[in-house]
Amino acid sequence: ALEGIDGAGKTTLIPQLLEDLEAFGLRVAVVSSPGKTWTGRILKGCMAKIDQDRKNTLFIYDIRRTGRMIPHSADVVLWDRHLDSVVVSNGDGAEEEVKALSAGIERPNAIIFLNIPLEVSWERESRNSDHPLDLEWLRSKHRRYSELLKADETRDQRRFIVVDGTKSLNDVHRAV
Repeated sequence: ALEGIDGAGKTTLIPQLLEDLEAFGLRVAVVSSPGKTWTGRILKGCMAKIDQDRKNTLFIYDIRRTGRMIPHSADVVLWDRHLDSVVVSNGDGAEEEVKALSAGIERPNAIIFLNIPLEVSWERESRNSDHPLDLEWLRSKHRRYSELLKADETRDQRRFIVVDGTKSLNDVHRAV
């Protein structure tokens, strides 16, 4: 899975990774969260209007639905945002609820975290008319990702592979 704050380059990087993996003869499925399910469309279109208590449930349901759509023939799955994105996007204290709701969901073998400072995220995303962001929400999200990364440093077996997302797309691609 690719994780990172908005504007980190996850969606931009995926076509290059897809091309590389297919060049090795691998069958690749590319999915995202929110996905191309009906819940994904609801989440994308109505995010600000959805009650905070229901967001985690809808995101987890969407990840389950999206996971069922992955062809069994896929050798590799490139997932643009996964469970960690749900945790950081949906408020303090979301981690325990997400953990409980996501029981049985297969976790990614590797999580590549594209790390960028808050200022870079804001600059990149402010040019994206697709979905305007609230600076305080983005700041909270950045803080929560930082907390996840710090907690990961204490584990014997780390979950995240951290890549500097401020570098050029080619440099990030090579690092991944």
